[in-house]
Amino acid sequence: MTFQSIKTPSIRTPLKSSRQICKLFLALFVTLLSTVAYQPSAFCRDDPFDNSANWGGTGLMETPTARVLQDGAIRFGAGQALPFRWVSGSMGVFPGLEVTGRVTEITNIPSGLGPGYGANKDKAFAAKYQVIPESKWLPAVAVGWDDFQGTQLFESRYVAVNRQIFPFDFTLGYGNKRLDGLFGGIELSAHPKLSLMAEYSPISYEKDASSAKGVPEGANSPVNFGMRFKPYPGIHLGLSYQRGQEVGMMLHFQGGIGKPILPRRADPPPLAPVDRTPFQKRDMKQMVGQIHEAIHRAGFSGVSVYTDIENLTAEFENTMYLSDQKAVGRVLRILLLHSPSDTKRLEAVIKRRGIPLLKVSVAPDHLEKYLFDEIPEDVFHKLVIVRTVGETENEDRIAAIEADDPKLLYGWGIKPEFTPYLNDPSGFFKARVGVQPWATLNLWEGA
Repeated sequence: MTFQSIKTPSIRTPLKSSRQICKLFLALFVTLLSTVAYQPSAFCRDDPFDNSANWGGTGLMETPTARVLQDGAIRFGAGQALPFRWVSGSMGVFPGLEVTGRVTEITNIPSGLGPGYGANKDKAFAAKYQVIPESKWLPAVAVGWDDFQGTQLFESRYVAVNRQIFPFDFTLGYGNKRLDGLFGGIELSAHPKLSLMAEYSPISYEKDASSAKGVPEGANSPVNFGMRFKPYPGIHLGLSYQRGQEVGMMLHFQGGIGKPILPRRADPPPLAPVDRTPFQKRDMKQMVGQIHEAIHRAGFSGVSVYTDIENLTAEFENTMYLSDQKAVGRVLRILLLHSPSDTKRLEAVIKRRGIPLLKVSVAPDHLEKYLFDEIPEDVFHKLVIVRTVGETENEDRIAAIEADDPKLLYGWGIKPEFTPYLNDPSGFFKARVGVQPWATLNLWEGA
């Protein structure tokens, strides 16, 4: 009895079928572009489709789109579609430009640098510029260059076109190098928290460099399917079926610089009735005393409250909120509750160690209309005056109540420390964790 080796036939989708799928995407996209003039419902902006691909840049799964992060938006996270793993970070640098940095781990290829270093890893940077933002008449058009320096194991250059006809977003693009040929896809925003995706990817994994050839036999199918779930604002979870053989997963965090990821908790309702009696009919000492007590009760320290029969001013130190902006807003609302009807300006002065630093002032009626949504936010910003101050500029104080906090203030705590090391000889990623104690002592005002 003799045995003969049997060569297993490849189950990769035939080239003819791949071209047919690509032509189908192209025909569908051209049809959509030809009818766009009659689609007034197009959103004409990148969100809600400015989400991350596997590798960190804005895209579907393996392919990019013409969508970009907004100016000042940041995103970081990780993805996996074995044998590849990605850790990435992206940022909208200025309108239209998005940059991405990532580390790709090819889990089935050893690094050759010892067991501590693990599998082979590659660092890469990418940039994408949206040449034409989407408008009523024109689709979004972007050009990009992926992995443009270093070993360039995953280099590609491309142009991508997107048209949104909500709840659908359609992508068509052409690239070279690793992203060789036509690519395209569709994303459906089925719900504010859920979207579905399908894409055609032209990547030939069998042509990757030997140090990155994690899929030497190539993809079984060029069509990928996936879904995104957003359980909370700024948190994106992804699940996909890629290359006709692999389940992929993603987790990314996305938000704007200086903007909270989670929604802010509303302030508690006021505990005092609104009193708008004019200045001449008010007991000044009693009025500023009530304001002083209310600001203290809200959690602030170093409080001074005074008036000049025209303006109502409160100086304070923010010992309550992480955001000075939120602290100023809280103090201004307390002033509004107690302000006489003929008050010209409400002024909140924020201090550090007893030294006035910043004054925010606004007319009471403007603040009241803004709180009741009668003035839009962009208009309200123009009505607020913000400027730095050296010392208190109002010398005509009437019925002033100064800070009654003890002059000798102290504080202490423990600060956690985390120091990462990338590409350390003992391993690709190492870290040192510790704690640092701290203490502060205010000897007198300003010291």
